[in-house]
Amino acid sequence: MNTPNVGDFAPLDETQRLRARIAELEEEISYIRGSAEPDSPNLALRQIELQYKDIFENISVCMFLMDVTPDGRFKYAGFNSAEEQAVGLTNAEVSGKFVEEVFSEDLAKKLTTTYRRCLEAGTPIYYDDEINLPSGLRYFHSNLIPMRNGFGRIHRIVGACIDITDFKRTQEVALARQKLESLGVLAGGIAHDFNNMLGGILAQAELAETELAGGSVPGQELQAIKTVAIRAGEMVRELMVYSGQDEARLEPLDLSRLVEEMLELVKISISKHATLMVDLPKKLPAVRANAVQIRQIVMNLITNASEALGDKEGVISVTVAKVESVQDASAVSQSDSSAGGRLRLEVRDTGCGMTAETVAKIFDPFFTTKFSGRGLGLAAVQGVIHSHSGTINVVSVLGEGSRFEILLPCIGQPASEAIDIAVTSSARESGAVAGTVLVVEDEEVIRLAVSKMLQKAGFSVIEAGDGTTGANLFRINETKIDVVLLDVTLPGMPGRDVLKEMRRIRPGVKVVLTTAFNKDRALSSIDEQHPWGYVRKPYQFGELISLLRTACQDKPEMSGNAGA
Repeated sequence: MNTPNVGDFAPLDETQRLRARIAELEEEISYIRGSAEPDSPNLALRQIELQYKDIFENISVCMFLMDVTPDGRFKYAGFNSAEEQAVGLTNAEVSGKFVEEVFSEDLAKKLTTTYRRCLEAGTPIYYDDEINLPSGLRYFHSNLIPMRNGFGRIHRIVGACIDITDFKRTQEVALARQKLESLGVLAGGIAHDFNNMLGGILAQAELAETELAGGSVPGQELQAIKTVAIRAGEMVRELMVYSGQDEARLEPLDLSRLVEEMLELVKISISKHATLMVDLPKKLPAVRANAVQIRQIVMNLITNASEALGDKEGVISVTVAKVESVQDASAVSQSDSSAGGRLRLEVRDTGCGMTAETVAKIFDPFFTTKFSGRGLGLAAVQGVIHSHSGTINVVSVLGEGSRFEILLPCIGQPASEAIDIAVTSSARESGAVAGTVLVVEDEEVIRLAVSKMLQKAGFSVIEAGDGTTGANLFRINETKIDVVLLDVTLPGMPGRDVLKEMRRIRPGVKVVLTTAFNKDRALSSIDEQHPWGYVRKPYQFGELISLLRTACQDKPEMSGNAGA
């Protein structure tokens, strides 16, 4: 049997169509009269062609025929019904027309580039594409099939497409729902962590009141309150990292010391039935890590361990140790080695444990066995550990408890020392005024505290609660003011315009910019004006006083990188 000539699918003018139909009817009449045999080659060929046409027209997949001219151009030979519906053009509108005659220049160029790929490959190609058609933006999963004539030349391309627009939109909706779900999990976790911190602040404040009532100085309690406040500020900064408004900073850290600090914070929130056992050796090698992320991981793992105990008595053990070789680590870590050795942070509990099926899923996004999320979630914990070139392993037995092991590579640098948050004696020197500072800060609690501390440190202070007031006070006192502490986000006149006005009045004015954003974001918000200095909120008074004292003592204008 001869292969049907696919060129018969090409459009015909009305006269040709009528002649073809007459010939078709004559052949059928001849068959009915018995003058044509049932197995006549012409009749069999015609029946196959009709079947192909029926399939082409009625199949739910979008299909089109594309003729390849001898000069390499592409001319549409026909659309089926599904293609007409998807594209928004009828078969009559496209048949016999070149691609450039049907679609816009950009779309035609895009389509012909794809068709040419098929022509050059000489074999079927498959691809996903996004096309802005007259019917709107559509998404297709497509394949192109080259067809050769008797001389081996590709003279036609058959295209088959599945319109996946509805699937894509459903997928986008599902993704948006997942993002909202992850935001809810994150918000619940952050609320939980902040609640722990607020609980610590409240407990220490009440202890301080008790000490004051007994005539004692609550130095330890106040120090604890400041420490927790600093940790809360770091958590806010970490949220800014997650939202893309900041970058995580890695620095050499003393892991034992960091874990010890976190244990003091979470002690008040773990189960009352838990016995906490700790082994945190001193003078271990440092690890390069982001302190906020590691603190949140520690809080997450200890909170999970506490919840695993429930209402039963049990033990939570937290240990840090140097792993000299991979043989000292868990079996699942054998492929992960480090020339400088590793530190192992281990959190173990004697709680309810997990089944093998649960262990296999705990690092999946959005997976939880709890009514609500806690902390970062183990999927995010795993991501953070991997970003630190580390590994996290878990071993758990139902009814016997769980053990989480984190391995982080050691580094040769010493751990960064904590900044002393107390005001040094040099900041309390008596005698001459250290200088005059204009504090432009809209948050009253911060402004009053900063002003009072600066006055105690020997500065003369002028206060402004909004941008307009700040600009006016500078205009009145511009010969007296040595340095300006300027918040970026202000009501009324924004910080950007306040800085411009101050520099218009006195071009050499020294301005120390302050904001919760990082320096690059802060400079962007003030049109890259480059202040004399920069200090990030929440700042420590020792850091601020040192910076302002330098500004007052240093008469020449600095380069604009001070305090960065």
